[in-house]
Amino acid sequence: PEHAVIEVLKRICEAERIYCEREALVVIAKRSEGDLRSAINDLQAIAEGYGKVTRELAESLVVSRDREYNPFETLRALFMSKYVWQAKRALSRSNLDHDTLLQWINENIPLQYSDPEDIWRAYEALARANIYYGRIWKTMSWDLLSYVFDLAGPGVALSRKKSKFRWVKYQFPQKIVLMARTKETREIREALAEHLASRLHTSKATVKNDVIPFLTIIFRHRPDYAARIAIGYNLTERMIKYLAGPAASEVLDHVKRLKLRVEKPTPITAHTTKSTPQPRSTTSSVATSTSTRSYRARRTRSRKRVSKGSKTGSRQTTLF
Repeated sequence: PEHAVIEVLKRICEAERIYCEREALVVIAKRSEGDLRSAINDLQAIAEGYGKVTRELAESLVVSRDREYNPFETLRALFMSKYVWQAKRALSRSNLDHDTLLQWINENIPLQYSDPEDIWRAYEALARANIYYGRIWKTMSWDLLSYVFDLAGPGVALSRKKSKFRWVKYQFPQKIVLMARTKETREIREALAEHLASRLHTSKATVKNDVIPFLTIIFRHRPDYAARIAIGYNLTERMIKYLAGPAASEVLDHVKRLKLRVEKPTPITAHTTKSTPQPRSTTSSVATSTSTRSYRARRTRSRKRVSKGSKTGSRQTTLF
């Protein structure tokens, strides 16, 4: 890349009739780190200010560009490093966050290194870097970040003793790919844990560790019983499919049947049965017979009075 940049700068100087030294163009190309636009801007600034481009002017005026590296450039610069400062610079200029950077290094160590001992030393350094990175998140002690960079950068780069640097096609971290593929599943699991935690009055962690594994077994082996649980806890179709897996269709069929059975009213059938007379108590029967006899006696006396008056033929003369 530097040679190509030098040739482009040389053609520009010839076209613009600018006096330039080849050593100056080499300095500009090196400090631009392959960035042609930056090299042209530096050349233009020196030429417009001084009318010529010399090595002394280039070394005093042109500064190195702090250009960010993409993941592939970061790994290439890291694995090519022979000194500690080169490995540190490769990591410090990366445009990746710390966690993603560690994942990229972890994925591509066996692709770049061929010797088993080199791979072992590299993973040993990376594992120690990961330990410090975990302590940072637990204690929020960001002072430990320097240890992470020292182990993940120079620790990995200087692990290469026998393996020769070779061009390889670096791979995207498979963990990130797997997380992207399982994003929907993890969202359903989180929603299910929150849904059950509110009904069981427990934490989401307890539901994930203790409840969901048992529900998974029930839903995949007892669809009829799982349907009752699904209706009782008001689980959605996505939650049922997550728990039941291959038996999801059976569980959903049982759920539909139970809902139809609950919603459909059951007809009331009239049963004609002979009513057996209830035994009366002794007190009530005595009271009833007494009242009946007194009523009959009063009725008999009134009839006698009427018959006696009709026989004598007497006329009523007063109202009393």
